[in-house]
Amino acid sequence: MLALLPGLLVKLATRGARRLGLMPQSTYVHEIMQALKRGDLDEAVSVYRLCVSRRQASNITEVARELIEQFVDIRVDKLQSRIDEIENILRARKSLHARLRRWWARVLGLFGRKPLPEARCESELRAELAEHKAMIEGLLDIKTHLRSIG
Repeated sequence: MLALLPGLLVKLATRGARRLGLMPQSTYVHEIMQALKRGDLDEAVSVYRLCVSRRQASNITEVARELIEQFVDIRVDKLQSRIDEIENILRARKSLHARLRRWWARVLGLFGRKPLPEARCESELRAELAEHKAMIEGLLDIKTHLRSIG
């Protein structure tokens, strides 16, 4: 039991030094890369903040910041493409063709036939649209905060 004590003390000291930002910056950069591989942007940003909290950013931490920013840009692009897709769907629903199709589905429903499968309702699409826009604003806030830290 006593033989385990030194290893336990070293493990606790290392964990405490990591939480206080006293470890070498390469340790934190490795953690940032692992978090980005998992897709965990929140952890990557928090580790970056911890990395530059005690020391001035080095070249390797600047590269890590740029990678986080690129990760944010990729997410923003994906969200923007989904927003464009939703807006096209909403625009198409207001066209004459879409109105006639909905009317025809109602007529078929009156005669006992199954109506054509309708896509998601407009309120769900608008809620998703608002959610994606809020996510983009949050991601851009993270990006500006990263630039102000580094």
